[in-house]
Amino acid sequence: KRLSIHEKNWFRVYYASHVPIKTTAVQQWVTEQFGHTLHITTIRRILRDKRIQLSGAKIP
Repeated sequence: KRLSIHEKNWFRVYYASHVPIKTTAVQQWVTEQFGHTLHITTIRRILRDKRIQLSGAKIP
């Protein structure tokens, strides 16, 4: 299953609100929230993606 843009934004916000945090902790959170494990490299790529603006975004 691929994550939607909305789901990717959730864990970008989670990461931003918990810095400093290791990507393994983000990986564990993603697994708990969405039910599947993403590779660490995938998580890093999503977190580095600057195409989406997170101003005012909140975790539901």
